Amino acid sequence: MSKTVQCFEEFALIYANQNVRNLRPNFYLLNLTNLTWVPLNLMLSHHFPNGKISLQKCGEEMVYLHGDCNLTNCVERTHLYQIDVEPLTDMVHQKRRSKSLNALNFSADFSVADQSRRLSTATSQLKLAKDMGYQEDVILAALPTLQKDKEGMYLPFDSTNAMLDVLNYTASRGNGVPSADSLETTLNGHSPPKTDRSAPKVVPRSSSFHGSGNSSPRSEELARLLRTFERERLRDREASDSHMARLKARIHDLERINDQQQLTEREVRERLLEQQRRNETLNSELKKSEGEREQLSQTVIELQALTDRLVSLILHNF
Repeated sequence: MSKTVQCFEEFALIYANQNVRNLRPNFYLLNLTNLTWVPLNLMLSHHFPNGKISLQKCGEEMVYLHGDCNLTNCVERTHLYQIDVEPLTDMVHQKRRSKSLNALNFSADFSVADQSRRLSTATSQLKLAKDMGYQEDVILAALPTLQKDKEGMYLPFDSTNAMLDVLNYTASRGNGVPSADSLETTLNGHSPPKTDRSAPKVVPRSSSFHGSGNSSPRSEELARLLRTFERERLRDREASDSHMARLKARIHDLERINDQQQLTEREVRERLLEQQRRNETLNSELKKSEGEREQLSQTVIELQALTDRLVSLILHNF
């Protein structure tokens, strides 16, 4: 299952498809105001895109859907659809649910760049908090302050500022793990009403989100930002130091390998020079041996001639 998301000011469009041929994809609208999902009946003038999906918006009134065709025998192979989202904007404003959306096949050869944005969920917010340097025990202590849906799943914080308020308060408590009631008391400025322990606890939005500075002084906001920036700086420095250490180790390995190669090349050159000297010596000895052989041959010839004369003289005397 792959999802392609395109966000607008008040809602987000999600095109979800599986890489299976002849399987109809799903098209959803997520109302960012109340986080409600609305399934949409996407009626296209041609086949459904089912591979290499791209959902790009053009302004606030138009999106383009592009991707490979879901049928292998399609002549066009790719499709581009122009989708008018103005009816969806009106639906969100009027709080109506419209399950019909039309699109027109615009071009088969036109391609647009892929774009995918993640929705803000409780999981992504907690991952962001971990990336910002918060300890796991602090994050786990802040979980009970989140509201749950009907299925028992945690709903996300109202904003990143609200999440930072809760995490900073939890971290400031030190070894003590605050409860959801104590967190609400600190953030609201008054004790929460007594309710059933199974009822979900709600953390109000941060004052920095609404712009009112009564419950959260500006100095406290600045201190929180400074702490956040300091965590970011320390994390970036640690990542940079780790990266530099890996680079230095890699450079050391490359230098060692280079030295070894140079040593091997030097040994090979020395062996070649030694072989050349041996060849020259052998050639010199060979030439010397050939000269001596010629001299011996000449001596043999002279001795043979002398022997023949002596034999002739002896025979003549007798």
